[in-house]
Formats: sequence, C-alpha cells, structure tokens
Amino acid sequence: MNPDKLALWQAADALFDKWLDQNAGAREAWLASQSLAVDVRQRLEQLIAAHQCPRAAMEPGGGDLAGCRLGDWTLEEELGRGGMAVVYRAGREQGIARQQAAVKVLTIGALGASGRDRFQREAEILARLNHPNVIALVDSGIAPDGTCWLAMPLVEGERIDRWCDAHATDARAIVQLYLRVCAAVAYAHRNLVIHRDIKPSNVLVDAEGQVRLLDFGIGQFADAQDEATRTMWRALTPGYAAPEQLHGAPPTTAMDIYGLGALLHRLLTGRTPQAESETTRSTRPSLLVRSVDDAYHRNYVPLKNDLDRVLLKALAEEPEQRYATAEAMADDLRRWLEGRPVLAQPPRLGYRLRKFAGRNKVGVAAAMLLALTVAGGAAARCGRPAKRASRRHWPGSRPRSPVRKPRTPAPAHSAPKRCATSSAA
Repeated sequence: MNPDKLALWQAADALFDKWLDQNAGAREAWLASQSLAVDVRQRLEQLIAAHQCPRAAMEPGGGDLAGCRLGDWTLEEELGRGGMAVVYRAGREQGIARQQAAVKVLTIGALGASGRDRFQREAEILARLNHPNVIALVDSGIAPDGTCWLAMPLVEGERIDRWCDAHATDARAIVQLYLRVCAAVAYAHRNLVIHRDIKPSNVLVDAEGQVRLLDFGIGQFADAQDEATRTMWRALTPGYAAPEQLHGAPPTTAMDIYGLGALLHRLLTGRTPQAESETTRSTRPSLLVRSVDDAYHRNYVPLKNDLDRVLLKALAEEPEQRYATAEAMADDLRRWLEGRPVLAQPPRLGYRLRKFAGRNKVGVAAAMLLALTVAGGAAARCGRPAKRASRRHWPGSRPRSPVRKPRTPAPAHSAPKRCATSSAA
C-alpha cells in the first residue's frame, strides 16, 4: 500500500471513529452531511460496510494472497477469515527442513478503530505468553506495502464445541477438558493479559486432545490505561461477551470469567446464555436440557445437582458477583469432579452431608449396616423380658401355682449308746 493510499485510509479511519460516536439513528444523516473527497468517502463507506457485515471485509491488496511472501513465509491456502483478519497456511525453508505456520493478515476492514494498533498489541500479547494451552507467536512483521501479519504455530484441530459433540462426551469429560481452558486463561491473567473474546471458535482441540486458546485480537493488557473502548464493541461476540463489555466498560478479568461461563454453558447445553434468556423465563441452565428429546439431556443431572450453581455464579450480571479468578472457578469444578461441595453458593448442612455420603459410599454403607445390626441386637434383648411377661399374663390363661418340692426329712441320728457299768453294791 503506497503512502498516498495509506493516507486516504487514515483519513477514512478518523471519520469512521466519528461515525461510530453518533447514535445509531443519526449516523446516516451525519454521513450525508459530510463534504468528503470521493476517495475518502469510498473508503469510509467500505469501513462502514465491513463494520455492518464483517464477512464482507476485504483482504489487503484486494484479492487472494496465496503465493505472496510475507517476511520468510510464503502464503498458501486460506484457512479462515473474520472481520479483522484472514488466516493462511504458510511455510518457510529453514536449512534442510520446512516449517509450517498459520499466518494472520490484517484486513482493510480492520483498519478502522485503530486496527493496526490492536494488531501490534496482539503480537506483544503473544510474545509475552508461553503456555502449552496458548497459541504462541512464531514471527511477525509489516510488509513494505503496510500489510501487518503474525505467524503462529499451525494447529490441526477442531473447535471445542464440535469436538465435544463429535465425541459425545459426558459432563465429566467436558469439565476435565474445559479445565485446560481455565488454566490458559488463568495463566494469561497472571501475565496481565485479558482475552475478551472467549468462545468456541477461539478454542481448538487437536488430534491428541490438547486444548489451544487462540486469537487475542481484541485482547488487552490489564495494566494498560490508554485503551479506548468506545469502538471495540463491533469486534465482540454478543453471545459470549459480558454485559458490561457490550456497554463499553473498561476491560477487566471479570469479562473473561463471564466468557468462561458462557463457553461452559454452550458445551453443556448447546446454547449460549443469551439464547437461554430468550427461550425460557428460568435462569437455571439444567431446565434447558430437561426434555429427554434434547440432544444434551445427558447433562441434565450433573447440571441440576451442582453445575447450575457454578454457571450461575460465572454468568452473574454484576462482575463482583462472579468468581474472583479463573483459578477459583477451576477449583470449584475440581470439587465437583471429586464429589465435594461446590462453593458457588453457601452450602447447607444437608447438602454437605449428601456430598459426604456420595464420596464415601462404602464407609457410609458399612456404618449404616453396623448401626442397624447394633440396633437390631438391642431391640431383641429388650424384647425378651416383655415376651416372657406377656406369656405369664396372656388373657384367659390361669396362672400356674408354684410347684413346691417336698422337703426331704433330715436323716435320723441314733442316740449315742451308753455303756452300762455295774457298780458294786
């Protein structure tokens, strides 16, 4: 892109920001009132079209970039596209070896609202993160014509929701897989990075079952103070964005907690939280899959027992009512896996006792058997005297007279014999 064209795009970008500042009903009138050069107006209208229909966003250079060279990388086939970027399979020669990567190229539609700055920030975020569940940065650069690009490891995987559906995973398997997503988000937060766009298409599962979190395109450093959020909403995914995020609030980690809750909600119910509010008055996710005909009915019992509580806390309307950290949410899910009481809501005594009995079935059963045995023995001992007494006083019966044994006479003792002695007269 030559300097003259780049200047036109920059002028259109500034006007695009002003257009976004207008109320939705006043934007068309504002645009009609502007006296603009033809080239600037054309580019402004292209940015507006890209904003209103992201899939119509154009590629840099105006066509397919397969075969083009960016840095050491040669672009091959297109892998996917969105409103902000197009991703290509690419390769480069390194000695006798050939390395493949996914190269993300900024689109013209993303030039509005400081798209180039966000692209540069994404490169800085990826360079800061080094975690097995986070897509890393391999290379980045700006082409001579001004095209921005990032090179990341090529992951041959499937988005997490489709992977779970294809493998018919139950709730336990879903939660065990999902905990790796929590680990990736928690690691990003510890490095002062907020993702802000957690959704199924940004989480891949490879052939080995390894989870990868990707696309920090609208991510933000938690310690940044100069972020203008008024133009960021168009890049969000309404089904997974936190309520305050849609209203342009400053970025916080609570937004990612909501995104994590929305992702788990989708994996367990097949629906986003917004779809739930539109189809039912209840806020309990388990009621969405209560019908035996529902494709996700297998998750009804786990949701009803405990996971309802976890989801409702993560998806709370007010940020301060959600889990404080991704680790706290992961800990509660591990408690559920281990059969312990979850802490999403204050557990009552009866709930604690049920959870204790559930994870100590053998011990509880043995204790109950012993108690029943002891109680049965005690009842039997107490019942014997009563039974004897009832027999003695049975109605209509005559009491038996006691039988006296005859006394045995004492043996007769013979009187001692006296010896008669004659006495002399």
